[in-house]
Amino acid sequence: MRDVRRQLDSAQTFTASSPVSFDLPRDNVYKEIELFMAFNIVTAAGGAVTTPFEHSPWTLIKRVELVADGKDTIKSYDGATLHDINWHDFGIYTPTEDFEIGASADTGNNRFGLIMSLESVGMEFPQHTWLDARRLSSLELRITWGAAADVATTMTNTTITASITPWGHEILDVDPKSQFSINQEVMTQFAFPTNSATQRRFRLNVANAYRRILINTKDSNARATVDRMQMIRLVENGIFYRRIWDAGLIKIHNALKHGATGIKMEASAATDASEHPLFPEIAEAAGNPTQGVAGGYRSGQYMIDIAEDGSENSLLDTRGYSDLSLELDWNGANTTDLMRITPSIYIPSFR
Repeated sequence: MRDVRRQLDSAQTFTASSPVSFDLPRDNVYKEIELFMAFNIVTAAGGAVTTPFEHSPWTLIKRVELVADGKDTIKSYDGATLHDINWHDFGIYTPTEDFEIGASADTGNNRFGLIMSLESVGMEFPQHTWLDARRLSSLELRITWGAAADVATTMTNTTITASITPWGHEILDVDPKSQFSINQEVMTQFAFPTNSATQRRFRLNVANAYRRILINTKDSNARATVDRMQMIRLVENGIFYRRIWDAGLIKIHNALKHGATGIKMEASAATDASEHPLFPEIAEAAGNPTQGVAGGYRSGQYMIDIAEDGSENSLLDTRGYSDLSLELDWNGANTTDLMRITPSIYIPSFR
């Protein structure tokens, strides 16, 4: 089959706490949509940027949604969660920026990208969830911007310039009679109800097929990572424990399975021992740390794989189920900390 890569719509610029929308073409079948961010910070006299958040600058995006026909949500999460999903899909944390600068400074023009996959990366037949946009009356990409404070712990006398441009990878010449499932990923977010808990259950929707479930935990502003989980269990019909994970073990397992490498862009192209051999501006921290932006396992992030062998026969089909629940133990949480759950499910084509 022939394919095409192209820009899908014009860039939309950053305005704090404001939504923007892109009207995407509907003449082909989508494999993926790439979000291209241009980003710059300038500090004035007396200004400073210190301690950027782990996913920065993607923490600047509070919600990204892909909506068909004005009502059917295919994807919905924040920038940090899409950053997490890209790690599990592609085995590397896409570059983030060390934005720490002092007064009267300029980070220069930085470029970042994330991939919103319509196909199911890692499955035996990933193309079974391509999105046939030819059957839709509209396809809208919605972005809700956050604020400057979402970039780093300290943002003093700063000016942010940012924009998002959507690019696409589309498949041509697909038989119009082809049928595709939908790879739906919708994040729900809520505060920890108590400081600690044992076997606290949270019900999930039933009637579709689950591929995996991502849990990540953040502070009250959904910026900084917090690490509160102790045990994670997936329970079918109230009695059968399909998955039982120690929270520390699942973080290590995810790092081993999906690749432990994380990289960040330096503010300038340094020449030192940490210099990446192919891209001098990419730094890899010495000593291979066990967590954080530079590599190792990811704190506060827990991916529960279900179809681990990539077979659609291994999906958790919940048609006919009375209940599907996550059963969680945690300790040391603030009741303002946030728990975010993003299932990846296959649903029949809605067109």
